[in-house]
Amino acid sequence: MKRSIVFVFCGLLGFAACQPQTQENVTKETKPQEIEKSSNDKSTSINEQKHLGEWVSTSKDGSQISLILKADSTAIFIDGNSVLMGAKNEKLNRELKVNYLIDYSKDPIWLDIILSGKSDEKTDAYQLKGIVRFLTDTKIEWRASDDKESRFDTFNSDDKKSTRVLTKVSG
Repeated sequence: MKRSIVFVFCGLLGFAACQPQTQENVTKETKPQEIEKSSNDKSTSINEQKHLGEWVSTSKDGSQISLILKADSTAIFIDGNSVLMGAKNEKLNRELKVNYLIDYSKDPIWLDIILSGKSDEKTDAYQLKGIVRFLTDTKIEWRASDDKESRFDTFNSDDKKSTRVLTKVSG
């Protein structure tokens, strides 16, 4: 069942096969946390919130997929009219949680997606390590590694297997 979480997600975004890991193996840096906001620098706070909202792209089969990034570091994935993650998944008949971690202090910016689901007494988790850049206020390029040990440090628009351009439609 844990592989189905990862493969549904990876298939939607068109990334190569991902390797799941247990919750214990998710490093401390991958735990979702709120973005630190400086009360003295309002421009930094605004810039560090520009990822919030609904971002859309097209899956390999041509359907629209949505990634909704919320202020509480949770996310929702929608494929067409089906909520696939971040809520109860009717196909898998279980709650799938999606969190994210974004770090604006890194260059390029890190955007990791953390998938988790519970079956019986075991919690499965997977971290998709990514980098993101804002092409415009409403377009981002996200490149994510399917290798749980590494992260890309540069962008390569020709790498269609690992790279997605998403357009902001709300937020």
